[in-house]
Amino acid sequence: MVKSEFMRSSLAAFVIALLAVSIQGSAQDQGGIGVTPGEIMEPELIYGQYCAACHGSTGKGSIIGPSLVSMQAKALSDADLQNAIAEGSPEVGMPMFGRGLTRGELTRLVQFVRSLQSNARVKNPRTDAKAPISTDGNVIAGELLFFSKARCSQCHSVFDAGGITGPDLTHIGSRYGSGQIYEAITKPDKDVDRDFRSMNLTTADGTQLFARFRFDNKNSVQLLDKSGTLWTTYFKDDVQSADRSRDSLMPGDLLDALSEDERKDLMTFLTGLN
Repeated sequence: MVKSEFMRSSLAAFVIALLAVSIQGSAQDQGGIGVTPGEIMEPELIYGQYCAACHGSTGKGSIIGPSLVSMQAKALSDADLQNAIAEGSPEVGMPMFGRGLTRGELTRLVQFVRSLQSNARVKNPRTDAKAPISTDGNVIAGELLFFSKARCSQCHSVFDAGGITGPDLTHIGSRYGSGQIYEAITKPDKDVDRDFRSMNLTTADGTQLFARFRFDNKNSVQLLDKSGTLWTTYFKDDVQSADRSRDSLMPGDLLDALSEDERKDLMTFLTGLN
């Protein structure tokens, strides 16, 4: 059901959104951070200046920009990626990065994105470990659970439907085995992705927050609100404490609310996301 809706969306729309950033205007006016006109920027610096704010330091996406290491992004050709960056699309707010980057810089930026994709594969290799739950359940029932009783979609999305507090689970079945998926659900604190780290923050008036943070520097910190749709900046002068946490935002008892058959259906849906 969700997958069919995604398939009807055009590849062009995905490519346009792929590298949208909010800092393009100032970057072009300045000619690059620490770079003089005519000088070729290093790809890491290009990515940090133009892409990381929206797509994360490792390319796994955020509320503003989608993942650059997803199966959809990997399927795009180098030419598709370079054209998307260079030409943009004004109707959806995508600026023309080709005006601020040389052809050589565009090529090297694409190569850097490919390196992020390669590193993502190596970091979490698929294993054949089996989950203690059968995966021969009802996939349609599992999808309904994902978007309702199991509460997965409050934080995770599949095929552009759902939340962004947690990682996108589109194609998770092709990236991980059933045992890995089960462990991620039942032991979420074991391996928290760096782009989805959490923070305990106490404001000046004593309000306590535990949320995903996007950046944390000496002047401010930015947290994702409870709705999972808005990033809020807190200035350190107005904060009592801001402590990074090793804990996942995801509770480890989500399966406790499901019956044995429901657990099987949910696992069948997740492992089938190829």
